[in-house]
Amino acid sequence: MSEKLLAGDANISLTETGRHCPFGLRTEPAESTPLYRPEPGGPYWVRSYALCCEVLRQPELFGNELEGDGGSMRPDAQLQKKIANIYLQEGWTPVPPTFNSDPPRHKGRRRFLVPLLTAKRVVSIAPLVKERSEQLLSSLAGRTEIDFVKEFAEPLALAVIAELIGLPTTDLPLLQRWSEALIDRAGSMASPERQVECAHLIAAMQKLVMQQLQHRKKVPREDLLTELARAAAAQGHRIDPLEQQALIIDDLFFTGTALVAAALSHGGLLLAQDAALAAELRSNRSLVPAFVEETLRLSSPVNANYRQVRQDTTLGGIRLAKADILLLQFGAANRDESRFDHAGRVDLRRVAAGKHLAFGLGRHFCIGAVLVRRELTIAFNALLSRWESFSLAQPASALQYEPSVTLNSLRTLPLTVALPAVGAAMPVR
Repeated sequence: MSEKLLAGDANISLTETGRHCPFGLRTEPAESTPLYRPEPGGPYWVRSYALCCEVLRQPELFGNELEGDGGSMRPDAQLQKKIANIYLQEGWTPVPPTFNSDPPRHKGRRRFLVPLLTAKRVVSIAPLVKERSEQLLSSLAGRTEIDFVKEFAEPLALAVIAELIGLPTTDLPLLQRWSEALIDRAGSMASPERQVECAHLIAAMQKLVMQQLQHRKKVPREDLLTELARAAAAQGHRIDPLEQQALIIDDLFFTGTALVAAALSHGGLLLAQDAALAAELRSNRSLVPAFVEETLRLSSPVNANYRQVRQDTTLGGIRLAKADILLLQFGAANRDESRFDHAGRVDLRRVAAGKHLAFGLGRHFCIGAVLVRRELTIAFNALLSRWESFSLAQPASALQYEPSVTLNSLRTLPLTVALPAVGAAMPVR
């Protein structure tokens, strides 16, 4: 697979995304080149909002699962054989996650996922998120400099989803290593040595999940593992254990940690860069949900995803052949000036602010979108209540991003924070 950056400058490699903010590079050619193929035989880059929507609305024509050789997208065969053996010896061969599946797997999986993430669960998550947010912020009391990613965003996302699923929270560092392994596997830019290490870690997580599912059949609890175990045993709702495993590991744990932490981190960055924005939100908390939508739009935690053409067709005036690969660049589409006025800015009063593509569209729209929005809203309210101010502790140009094709995630976010003066009244919500 090519290491060209998902941007208009073909001379910049993906490894450089660890040193440069990628937004400008992603979006600069979006209007002038909404669909183009930077390398012969490589994927077509779909960069405009309209064309991304056109593809997402036709899942039968543009499939999720890459068939055949995937347009030469497959990684080194010898390495993959080594990784496959690790899963066979230590765990199980992973099946595709729901967000990268087509029917019938996709339809069957969603039948189990939808009942797990109900409106009742969205309401019940509030006390948990608030409690974990306050605990983390209290642990940082007295500090003037923090790493927002490592000390708030990632621990919060991890603690919340682990407790919802019912995974053991007594060893959060281990869960964090599993989360990082899933991120590196999804990003596809890890070194061969790291990919092998990730396979060992994910196989260990597979074994834990299988053990927990079996345990819940005998000792049920108030968690998603129990609900999934019950649903799988219900008449007419049988599901293969490997599919159950993927639901927990990829669809719930991975998205609940990696994508939530990425959105939290980028929201923290936006607030740190704009004191007036933070002050407005602090004085008018009814605008926090709008800030959440703008954070999701501007950050696009899922920066890109692949689709494969199922039959000869035309897109954006360009002829596409069966089996061609498309790379839908949501990061560019969500900053498309033809769809969003002043697309690069936060607008707390943007009309139809939630019409971004951070959660996808159509058949693959994220089932947990409402849950994620609720979690982000509570977390940002907690931040605004606790800190009087926070600013970047280093130039924005020095921030590092994970070198990933599909994910937009900050590695670290050093902040300088200040508590309110003694006796000052700060609203708590």
